[in-house]
Amino acid sequence: MLQFGSDHLNFSEYVSGSFLSELWVRTGVRWSRYERTVQGVDADIILHMPKDGNLDVYLISYARGSTNHWNFKLLRGYYLLRLTPGGDGRLFMIAALDNQPGSALMLDVSPLPDVSSNSPLDVGTIQIGKAKVTIKSQRIKGYDVYVDGVFYSSDISDGVLDGVTSFTIGAGQTHTIIVSQRDIQGNIINKNEHTKSFKRDTAYTLLIN
Repeated sequence: MLQFGSDHLNFSEYVSGSFLSELWVRTGVRWSRYERTVQGVDADIILHMPKDGNLDVYLISYARGSTNHWNFKLLRGYYLLRLTPGGDGRLFMIAALDNQPGSALMLDVSPLPDVSSNSPLDVGTIQIGKAKVTIKSQRIKGYDVYVDGVFYSSDISDGVLDGVTSFTIGAGQTHTIIVSQRDIQGNIINKNEHTKSFKRDTAYTLLIN
């Protein structure tokens, strides 16, 4: 099964009429061009080569402003690439076959669960020069968190789907935090937006009803 946003299509019904390379991220029997994962957890990337040729693969980290590049000489066919994200944030992967750009995919990577903190509001865990934000909701579970338009964390980032997550952000600045929940088809069903100036070395709690 292929997933294009909220649309689903059987693989047998999908016909690519171009000679461009294609990238998909595989989860079970579903192939899509967007997936959420966790730092350090393998992501299976499917690569389709419509013909023999030289392939360039670029991995772009939006949060870190870095780019990794690999070059392969491959035959026509399907290949499995295993990507292990070393950091959190939003990643883009782009393939170019014989200098012709093909499809791209996007991964939103949550940080590893923080098991060192005794309390989500333990001020002692705040990094110097940072602000700590804790989001709590009894009603909304399985949400994503975006800071200034970039994926930053999720409800499951601490390993528990409980409506609570904590993270640190740059202080002495104004940030817009968006809490977004999607249904199983990828449609947004709950969205909360909050803009605030955050002080250094301070802990904040955002309660969502």
